[in-house]
Amino acid sequence: MDSCTIIFGIIAFLTATLYITYKRNRGMTKIYMQEIWQTIKNVFLCQSKEQRVLAFVQKNAVRGDPQSVIDNIDKYCSQREWAMNVGDQKGLILDKIVKETNPSVLLELGTYCGYSAVRIGRLLKPGARFYTLEINPTFAAIAKQIIEFAGLKDKVRT
Repeated sequence: MDSCTIIFGIIAFLTATLYITYKRNRGMTKIYMQEIWQTIKNVFLCQSKEQRVLAFVQKNAVRGDPQSVIDNIDKYCSQREWAMNVGDQKGLILDKIVKETNPSVLLELGTYCGYSAVRIGRLLKPGARFYTLEINPTFAAIAKQIIEFAGLKDKVRT
């Protein structure tokens, strides 16, 4: 089988699946379309969305400046493609809580790309420790690079 036959088969399968899904549940169709588009994008660009976020940060943010890292992740997610992060508006609420509680030790379950780790880590007092855990090794590796790029590897442990 050549690649054109395989691609045609995949497109036919996806079209049939979407048609059936649309007839049953239009909301699910939107979710499937997003996932399908994301998969196609990942294949053609040879990078995952998370790798594209990291590359954008490394290209546009200032190394060692956590605020610049946060701003660039927010910019990427609002202008290019959605990614699972707190974001700038809810981030202000998170900032307020961190400032009010002034924690010395924190634990985060689910790091994803490290956005909240950078956001929180930049506000911690000297000597504070932030432990963040991620079960997905790909996400953990990307988060570690983003945290290091932000200059927070002494405060935030992945």
